[in-house]
Parts: sequence; structure tokens; C-alpha cells
Amino acid sequence: MINVALAMFLMLTLVAALPQHHVAAMEPIAPDWVSTCKPNTVPIEAQAWWISDFGHVHAGFCAPQGQTITGQYTFNIRLTLHDNPGTLKHVQGQLDSSSYGGQTVKVNTTCPNQGTCSWDKQVTVNTAAFPYDGWHHIRIRATVVEPDGKELVVSSFVPVYFKNGKVRKDFNQAFIGGTNDYVSGRGWYTEQGYSWSSVFDPKQVGQRVNGIYKVKVRSHASGNSMPVSRFIVKMDATHDAEGSVLYDVPYEQSSPTEIQIDTRRLANGWHSLLARTETAGLPGGTCAVCSGNPQTSAGVTKVWFYVQN
Repeated sequence: MINVALAMFLMLTLVAALPQHHVAAMEPIAPDWVSTCKPNTVPIEAQAWWISDFGHVHAGFCAPQGQTITGQYTFNIRLTLHDNPGTLKHVQGQLDSSSYGGQTVKVNTTCPNQGTCSWDKQVTVNTAAFPYDGWHHIRIRATVVEPDGKELVVSSFVPVYFKNGKVRKDFNQAFIGGTNDYVSGRGWYTEQGYSWSSVFDPKQVGQRVNGIYKVKVRSHASGNSMPVSRFIVKMDATHDAEGSVLYDVPYEQSSPTEIQIDTRRLANGWHSLLARTETAGLPGGTCAVCSGNPQTSAGVTKVWFYVQN
């Protein structure tokens, strides 16, 4: 009994010494950070996948989607590596694709044994440093340097309105299909370009969903990427659970497409919607842990909604 008690004490001491490093045994439907979101924000997690050599990198946060932002805005970001042997170098807050008003926070860490590890970081952007008011993107980006020296990047698009007493000039990419009521997640890999997905009409934390929930989704590839080979939408999918497939097509769905969810068949509480755009047939990595086989790159948008029937 003494040896057991000592072992438990040492284990708890080790865990307590790593306050920003979590090894998840079982991923919940809604992670703990979702409950910290303000009522007028949207819980979003952007994910970049490189299947199967380099796993995933995620960046989850409470997005002020569609809100008016003045001056500085601070994001609390949950960064996650899943089955990824690379080094998480930094996380950035960016305004459109510019250098105005952004911030880069160094991380420089790895996930032991390529399991699932998470870290909490803060990033502040200053919209007053941007030259224009109007509709623009706030982008949260995290960069991983993989064992072959190339980079896996996850980024997000969150349309917001800057209001700092300047001339209005909207960013043209802030609108998809004539609307800015969406959030997007993108995956990028060196020389392969972007695979990205979007969820339209994402629900804020303070909203409650009942009856038939109608939501639109979209897939896209850009840059030097291969054509989209699959677009799949799932509900309540995690690393530990496959979830249920709502939509699955072997091509790019460039126009927003409506999906209907009958929430009366769901338990009250938090549920998630995951939209994943895949571009298959890319060359494999070149490193000791790489298979050398053709790979699949993917960009994922994951959002949460609260059911109350």
C-alpha cells in the first residue's frame, strides 16, 4: 500500500508540474474551453491534417464572428497536436494577410510519444493599427515544423467589422457567396497549398438550437494544392469517436450547401459539427518516420452548438 500511495503521489506531482500540457485520455464532445466563451462568440476549432505521417494540429478559440471590433482584442487559444511528431513553433493573430496589428507568440514544443497534447496560449491583435475600417478577417494561425523540415499550418478566417474612425475599405475575401456569416478552417503544407472548409450561420454560445437546424457548408482548395478529393461533414466526431456522417462527396463543394439536422433526435446539450476538405494523392514526406506513400492533406472547420428542445 505504501508503494502504491508513493506512486500516486509522484504521478500527481508530475502532472501538476505541467500546467499548460494536457494529455487527453478521452476527448469530450465539447472541450472545457467552450464553456468560457462569451455569449456572442462562436466556439471554433480549425484543424490541419497530414494523413498519415504527420497527424494533426488544431487551434480552438472563441470567435467574435460578425462582431464590431475596436482597438485590441485578446484570444485565448487551445493548441493541440495529435499523432504529430513535429515541433509546434508559434501561434499568430493576423488581420487579413497583412503585418498590421498582429502578434506572434512562440511555443517551441513537441508532444511526447506522438499522442494528443494541448497547450493554452493568448494572442492579442490591434485593429486600430490596421489602415482601414470595414469587414476584414481575423486569422488565428499555428505553425508546426515537421521532421522533413517542411511546415504544416492551420489557420482560420473569422469575418469581423473594424471600427476605429478610419476610411472603410472591405476586404473582398471577407465575403463568401455574398455573406460574411461564416467561419473557415484551413490546412496548409509546404508546396501543397490550402485545403479549407467553411460553416455558414454558426451558432453563438448564447443561442439555443431546437427542431430542425439548417446549416450550410462549403469546401475549397487554393494555391498549389491538388483538387479536392473528398468533402465530409460529421456530427459529434472526436479523436475517440467517429461521430455520424451527415454529408460525404468525392469532389469540391464550392457553393454553400444546406444540411438539415433534426435536433429532436439528439440529447439536450453541446454537439459539434465538423466539415473536412481533403486533397489526396500528394507526395509523401521524406524523414525517418515517414512512409513515403501518397498522403492526404485536409483543412477542417469544427464548431459547437447547444441543443435545447
